[in-house]
Amino acid sequence: MRPAFLIGLSRRVECFALALVAFIPTVLLHSGTTNADTKLYLTSNPWKLLQSAQYAWDPSQFGGYVPHQAVGYLWPSGPFYLVLHSLHISPWLIQRIWVASLFLLAGLGVRWLARHLGLQRAGAFVAAVVY
Repeated sequence: MRPAFLIGLSRRVECFALALVAFIPTVLLHSGTTNADTKLYLTSNPWKLLQSAQYAWDPSQFGGYVPHQAVGYLWPSGPFYLVLHSLHISPWLIQRIWVASLFLLAGLGVRWLARHLGLQRAGAFVAAVVY
């Protein structure tokens, strides 16, 4: 039987290892360039996107239009980008931190699910890394 503090320590080590697996490749891959998979305003001017996402009608272009996708950025990605943008972090790095955070949360979720399905700690960790 292992002491409780060692069990807690091994969980933290696993979380740290999953964070390394999620963050290092994501940040190093094409560093310095912003991917085109998000709205341009989300990376360059998140405040403008969040302001326009509040309303169902945007009169700023084409005599007005319905910004059908902007409302999806009100939470959680919009505030995340806004906070890091206000800290003067480069837009490409903010984007990578966001994606890596999603990878980490997904991996932690897989690890949790695997443990609850009866896998041993090592198996759950491997499942999280592979995912």
